[in-house]
Amino acid sequence: LPVKLTDDQNDACIAAIIAAAADGKVAGMSVERIGKELYRDETHQLREGPMAIPSISEELRRRLDELLGRMLKVKLPQYEATHYTPPATGEPAQRATELLGKLVAHVTQGNPVVCSYSWAYNRIFEQRWSRNCTSTIVSLGERTGPVELPGLGFVHLDAFIVAAKSRKPGEGHWKGKSTEYKQHWYELLGAAKLLHEKRDSI
Repeated sequence: LPVKLTDDQNDACIAAIIAAAADGKVAGMSVERIGKELYRDETHQLREGPMAIPSISEELRRRLDELLGRMLKVKLPQYEATHYTPPATGEPAQRATELLGKLVAHVTQGNPVVCSYSWAYNRIFEQRWSRNCTSTIVSLGERTGPVELPGLGFVHLDAFIVAAKSRKPGEGHWKGKSTEYKQHWYELLGAAKLLHEKRDSI
């Protein structure tokens, strides 16, 4: 291989490894398929189909960590204690954690679901929702998790809480997020089923 690979060469290498893993030829690595089937839109253009998400065993992860540890010497940034956000506690936090687990499971099964502010608040706090409660449910959502979501990385519950009309998170959710994150969010959750009515369940 060249000393420095181009982006296309990197993509080709990754695709080859994932294809081999899907065929059972890579020890310690399997591939999970998520997302909808490849389809044509109203203009007959092909739209992105399912994604192949690699999953590696603990043994392979350990070996890769050892190898990278010899190759890279990275100095991690030091953060002040004020940057730390403590996790939520109490019964609402427990219900929020359970909800996050169910939402992530739906994505991995190819049936993504998001929920409105009001639905999430009613479900977690078991109280009637009003617009004044928006900051409360968002704050709890930001402190619930993180959980690794294939294709998006580590997410908190607030990634699944959206405005009923726009079906996307509020502006605050995108602060500090990369353009790539936003693109992947729309790919995974942009067309997700919305839980909004009181009778909706997950």
